Amino acid sequence: MTAKEIRTKAFAALSKNLFTFILIELLHIFLAVATAVTMTLYGLGSIFNYLIMAPLILGMHKIALKAIRAQTVKVSMLSEGLSPYGTCVLLRLLDELFLSLWSLLFVIPGIMRAFSYSLDTFVLADNPHMTQAEAREESIHLMEGNKWRLARLYLSFIGWLLLSALTFGLLLLFVLPYMYISLACFYEQVKEEKAPPIYVPPESEEA
Repeated sequence: MTAKEIRTKAFAALSKNLFTFILIELLHIFLAVATAVTMTLYGLGSIFNYLIMAPLILGMHKIALKAIRAQTVKVSMLSEGLSPYGTCVLLRLLDELFLSLWSLLFVIPGIMRAFSYSLDTFVLADNPHMTQAEAREESIHLMEGNKWRLARLYLSFIGWLLLSALTFGLLLLFVLPYMYISLACFYEQVKEEKAPPIYVPPESEEA
């Protein structure tokens, strides 16, 4: 699928659950603001970011996958991000650490590695039994040869982001879930493409 086709499919999924996703994004914004306030007042922002935001983001990824798979979507499903709690916190922490180290090699290696890690939360959402290292490695595998495709998908949202700026960020309540679901659709596509072919045994020769 092209970026346009992915966005079309994501738009349809979002339209069916628009009110739910707006509530989810409002909660996300509230917690993000709480993170900033906590960091300013108590210097605990980074801890709050990992302990609270990591499972929230995992929950959002799980909901985006449900939406693109035409499953029921509820705000309460955000709590599903608490499992596996320790793995998702460690995944977010180590992703940021590794990206910081890659960025020391200048900007381009850091950006390329960010694209490589971009699907690891979706992988963990789909495979909660995986370790954080396994989820990251699977994301790297899925993104081999697909970085530019993902970059084109991101670039296709520039118009929406500019419109969001004109509405003083209000439109982000729609645009951010739209992007999440589009990424879920992208993940589904590359996962299918990277899946090993189903073995079909050769027909036995007639005697």
